[in-house]
Amino acid sequence: MGKQLTRKEDEIARKRLKMRQKEQEADKLLEDLKTAPKAPTSKENWMVDWFRKHAPKAFAACEAAYQKVAGTSEQLDVRKRLFFSDAEDIERSAQYGRDDNDYNRY
Repeated sequence: MGKQLTRKEDEIARKRLKMRQKEQEADKLLEDLKTAPKAPTSKENWMVDWFRKHAPKAFAACEAAYQKVAGTSEQLDVRKRLFFSDAEDIERSAQYGRDDNDYNRY
């Protein structure tokens, strides 16, 4: 019985470490997104205008990609909240000896 308990505790510790690592990665990504410059400088404005005039199709593709990234930032915030809510549920279940969670959904 003691070995099973020790193995279960080790497994819980590994899962906690993995969750902390994912949390740190998510926090780093969110900080990178938040610290990205919002307003372009005058040189950047000039470059964007030049690009818009001389390569309109490429500019449109870049603009579409930018909009997608902006939407992804909001999705990351939502997924982070859901992930940590699920992580708390997993930890609670593990403390009570239940393991009915789907770990592959992320």
